[in-house]
Amino acid sequence: MHVIFGLLLMILFVAYFRSESAYNLLVGSIALVLGTMVPDVDHPTSKIRQSFRILMFLTVLFFILFLLNTKSVISFLSSYTNIPVLAAAVVSLFVSIFLVFLFDNLIPPHRGPLHRVSAAAVYAVLCGGISLVVGASISIIAFAGFVGYLSHLVGDLF
Repeated sequence: MHVIFGLLLMILFVAYFRSESAYNLLVGSIALVLGTMVPDVDHPTSKIRQSFRILMFLTVLFFILFLLNTKSVISFLSSYTNIPVLAAAVVSLFVSIFLVFLFDNLIPPHRGPLHRVSAAAVYAVLCGGISLVVGASISIIAFAGFVGYLSHLVGDLF
């Protein structure tokens, strides 16, 4: 239900900001639709939580593999094993599993702190920060994220 409502809001968002660049509309639409789903990351069976778990695991795994695959680390690992990439993979795997486990145990209860207007404000600030990195309009992207997040909170009232 939240995603459908988010898609309807996205259409209104695009119609209202039609004079903006296509890039700002795309990034804003993504922030808005994700905002309609993000509050349910605290629900144990939500799709966003499952997706986040998988994404976090893969990101950490590849990031650590990348870090451990530098020349200095390879020479260090080579002194202990003949297969430094395998050692890096094993370390990455265990760190990834640990972080996903930690994530699962640190998530607040469903409809707890993530279902508050203050969390919507934090999400809007994060969207604004991401818009700086990707070169989009801070105010439009933060607004879109805030509206998407709030739409989820309003949807939960019914």
